[in-house]
Amino acid sequence: MCHKVLVPFERMHMQNRLGGSNEPFLNKPARFTELTLDNAVRRGKDRLVLETLIDLLSYLDSLELAEVSKYFTYALRVVKSIETLGDIFHSASIVSDVHETYFLDPIAKILESNNEGQNLTVGTYVLLNLLFESRNLVFNPHKLNQSGASSKEIADLDIFENDKYLIGVEIKDKRFTPADIDHAHRKTISQSGKFLVVTREKFRLAFLMDFPDRQELAAYIIPVELLLSLAGTLQVDPIRVKALVSTCADEINVSLSVAKSLMSAFN
Repeated sequence: MCHKVLVPFERMHMQNRLGGSNEPFLNKPARFTELTLDNAVRRGKDRLVLETLIDLLSYLDSLELAEVSKYFTYALRVVKSIETLGDIFHSASIVSDVHETYFLDPIAKILESNNEGQNLTVGTYVLLNLLFESRNLVFNPHKLNQSGASSKEIADLDIFENDKYLIGVEIKDKRFTPADIDHAHRKTISQSGKFLVVTREKFRLAFLMDFPDRQELAAYIIPVELLLSLAGTLQVDPIRVKALVSTCADEINVSLSVAKSLMSAFN
């Protein structure tokens, strides 16, 4: 049942959102009948995940059903965001086996600052490059607030495949309205491309609350925290990460002070 039904179904229809295991429910930790701190897991990240999951579920067990529903809804939105990425990039799986890596720490540090949205642009550029480097994609970032300034610019980050326009990515490091993304959305669609908005989770949630009548746009909005989490499952070359940061900084023409602060994240 697991090998002949669940495995092919998950790969064909679910973008490996259950983990993409070749042996689901046969290996640890799925073989345990209950979650306890006595479950055998590897030290480090796996142990931390187990402890965090138990703490979270214990906390949810103490809440009223309405509060639990909020957490469940959020979890479904995260799964939907992963599905959206998989659909937009035509990728069967965007999550690989988990590896212990700290090479993305500089990107997390870069994302701690704003610099008028430039840091989020750099972070988005790097993370999407890493997540989809197996594809023959070309990423063209533009200086913020100037997308569409020429006929060659459609969104803040334009993505091509084999010279064909594929995806337009708007990058918002502040609260935004439908009017702030509608123009890029229309231009992207006119080029037969897919549309994506990358922002911070707090701004995504603010959009959902501020514009309940524009929920059709919600599916396009991806929090950068999710991209960082997904990229954290990859085997990452630290030299490549630094090179990508430098390339994007040059492309969007950051100031010397911003460039220095970006590269200082690797110290």
